[in-house]
Amino acid sequence: MSPTLCSACQTINLYTLSAQPTKVWVEKHIIDRPPLNPILLRPRASLSPICSLCQILLTCIEEAECESKASVAFLSLVALPSGDYYEQFTDKRDESTLSLGILFKILALWMYRVGWEIRNAEARRKSGQPGLLKFNEITVQMAFEGAEEIRCDPHQSNISYRMDASKDLIAFVRRDAPKKLKDLVIGSPVRPVNSFTRKTWIEESLAPCLSSHRKCRQSLSGRSHDDTHQNATLPTRLIDVTGTSSDGTPFLSITRGKTGRYIALSYCWGEPIPGVPIVMLTSKTLESFQTRLPAALPKTIQDAIDVTRDLGYQYIWIDRFCIIQDDDDDWKREARSMCDVYECATLTIAAMASTGDQSGLYGDSIFQDVAVDCSAGEDHTGEIYIAPPYPRSLRMTAPLYGELEQCKWNTRGWVMQERLLSRRIVYFGQHQIFWECNEEDDSSTTTLPQKRRYNVAPPAWISYGTKALILDGLRQSRRAHFSSSNRTLGNVWGRIVQHYSNTKLTKQGDKLIAMEGIAQALRIRIPQSEYLYGHWEQLLLMDEGGLFWHTLVPSGRDDHSWNAWSGAPSWSWACYPGEIDWPCSADRLPKPGKPLIRAAKFMTRPASFRDGRDFTSEKILQVTGVIICARLESKLHPASSNTVRKARITLTGRLLHASTENTESITTDSPLFSGDVSLSIDQPCDRPPAQFWVLLFSEQQCAAQFYGGTTSYFTCNFLLLGEAETSIIGESLPVFHRLGTGSYVGKRREIRQLVGRRGYTDCYLI
Repeated sequence: MSPTLCSACQTINLYTLSAQPTKVWVEKHIIDRPPLNPILLRPRASLSPICSLCQILLTCIEEAECESKASVAFLSLVALPSGDYYEQFTDKRDESTLSLGILFKILALWMYRVGWEIRNAEARRKSGQPGLLKFNEITVQMAFEGAEEIRCDPHQSNISYRMDASKDLIAFVRRDAPKKLKDLVIGSPVRPVNSFTRKTWIEESLAPCLSSHRKCRQSLSGRSHDDTHQNATLPTRLIDVTGTSSDGTPFLSITRGKTGRYIALSYCWGEPIPGVPIVMLTSKTLESFQTRLPAALPKTIQDAIDVTRDLGYQYIWIDRFCIIQDDDDDWKREARSMCDVYECATLTIAAMASTGDQSGLYGDSIFQDVAVDCSAGEDHTGEIYIAPPYPRSLRMTAPLYGELEQCKWNTRGWVMQERLLSRRIVYFGQHQIFWECNEEDDSSTTTLPQKRRYNVAPPAWISYGTKALILDGLRQSRRAHFSSSNRTLGNVWGRIVQHYSNTKLTKQGDKLIAMEGIAQALRIRIPQSEYLYGHWEQLLLMDEGGLFWHTLVPSGRDDHSWNAWSGAPSWSWACYPGEIDWPCSADRLPKPGKPLIRAAKFMTRPASFRDGRDFTSEKILQVTGVIICARLESKLHPASSNTVRKARITLTGRLLHASTENTESITTDSPLFSGDVSLSIDQPCDRPPAQFWVLLFSEQQCAAQFYGGTTSYFTCNFLLLGEAETSIIGESLPVFHRLGTGSYVGKRREIRQLVGRRGYTDCYLI
């Protein structure tokens, strides 16, 4: 027994934890709230200031009092059945896809299994033996001052109190605990406490994945990888963790086309510390690092090297030491090889808890678990470890996704491709270690499967389910008809871009190259399409993943001004430094739209083309569509000239022809549509332009429900263009830049008549 426990906490064992009233039943996954366990009932004043477990209980009490604004008078402990465990019997499949016969068999199995365990537990409890069902938590029961007294059956002589509040503590046993105890307490260590237990836990997840997971041999690009025969081509440089023969210090190894296995690291560099030089590979240190790395490495990197060595691997790839940071040519060349680096890595270590290179892999929070000798007879011997609960923000979701949504690491733009390209990842979180591969996920706190979320909001959206859906969508696109294939690819690429735009980059110039690895992987799957500035040529006219994107203002913030990135054209989402969205995505409109643009393709840029932005591509976008010169008769008064420039201006009003050429069918100031339009100008400005051009993009049929039935209507989506100052000598085609988007809800006949009257025009977009 631990000397840090008080006399009251030393009475905790399997007998006392199971001394709950026999009328407590598990029904439909809901566990009744029993009165306080009479055997472990104690007043709050009995909590000892020197007892480790009492301090954990005191934390639970203070949290409950803060929530309820009432004082806790009594408390107790009880181990209730694990709802997650018994839900497994019905959570295996989606009930909507099962036949009645299969559902009946699953229900019968569940009733037999759970019913038998409950009856057996009740029988054991009545005979004076521990009568517990499987559990992975211990409930701290609390009664407030003035709580109702209850006489407990079968303990008629014991007085208890009705439970007013409760908190759950994590209960687990070590991996080397007796089998019967592990069958009862179905949790595992919150955090492997040393290198041996960390190594054991990771190997227990890695070994079956390497030997039997077929999906984990397939990467995002569709290539197959054989991790058992060490035939992967190694990156240009790797850190050899076995060290030199003299003192075992790691050194930089130039692979020169060798094959083998290695581990990759994904982490945050963090903010530089004033006065402390950044240790990294440069042209000056290239030669010395091949002999040995500096003795004092950043803590996160040193921890990753230790894990690599513990797992028995020779090499680890770390960007800071494997890319020459002051050589632009080497940096660009290696940055464009991220697809190969992370897809070919046998395992990726993710420093999820780390906020910088000095934080280490294991985060700042250390769980102070307390060992309690819960031996009960010869059948159940050993210690149960009790630890504080997860933070409130992590309790409503699977712990992995809860930590991902809060950690700084997952907000990095580079992490997007590192997670999506990696076939196996071990996450070192703030509170535990997680495993994720293409077939399953696991955590070091429990043997139960995590509740996977397929529609996770950013930034945690790349869950097991979402990644599997992306891979399935890419496979289906290769077998589908061209139009449906493009629609599937558009949905996949649109989702990737949308969530990537919600991440942060230290340098805006890295926006395209930070997801170049994903583009390279998809380029292998769709080789017939050209990729330029974050867009695929065959997806330019798709509702999702195409040209019709718009900017989003971060929630909780006012409109803000921004400067377009000069490294991308105005029609590319990459020019905007914030989050973008696809207003016509499949998530919002059930039917795909019909393109009104006849063609959009990347053409060789004319030699006479001149533009002040940093375009490096030899291609330019040429569009063939219906282009109309127009102006807006807004319902709102124009902004004054001293209004602050905003990132996005949304206006409604009548869209009028602004052409100087009058014809019999079209006159100046005649309306384009019979009703109002909605415009979103997402280029920084303080007022809408007096005159602009409209490029009709697509029409969509939508359905609206009302009392008594449904009705259908059509939406015409269009791009807003401005005349570019750039001209191309010797070319007669007009040149435009993108201003924003617009839409009109009306009749299909109007849209068709407008297209018929105007005809198609070729133009360049820059």
